[in-house]
Amino acid sequence: MFSTAEAAFEAEDVRLSPVVGIGVSDELCVFYNENDRWCFNMTPPVIDLGWKWYQTWDTTTATDDKPEIKYYQWEYWLGGNAQGYVVTDLYVQNLISIEFICNLAKFASNVFLSVTITGDYKACMGIGYDVE
Repeated sequence: MFSTAEAAFEAEDVRLSPVVGIGVSDELCVFYNENDRWCFNMTPPVIDLGWKWYQTWDTTTATDDKPEIKYYQWEYWLGGNAQGYVVTDLYVQNLISIEFICNLAKFASNVFLSVTITGDYKACMGIGYDVE
């Protein structure tokens, strides 16, 4: 009268279509209904931000022309990596259908601040940037 059935499940070793988002079908949608939609799909990570800072308390090497100078140096680096593959799909039934694909190659960018204060209380400040 009753029978049992066995089921086997297999796990995928390969990631298929790595899409991150929220909304309908893992998409970030501005609007979505039966006939119309404007949605975004993107691959992770799109942006990665971070910071680092350095402190140095040291003494310069004395030469014939310049004496030994004690100094304190502080640096603060704010930076990040960006990359992306973004697809946007705008579809309004009987009016318009647009698909736009943007592929941004990976790059890194940093902004830094630096302050050096010598033993006789003179300061030198700096600011700069670096793009890879």
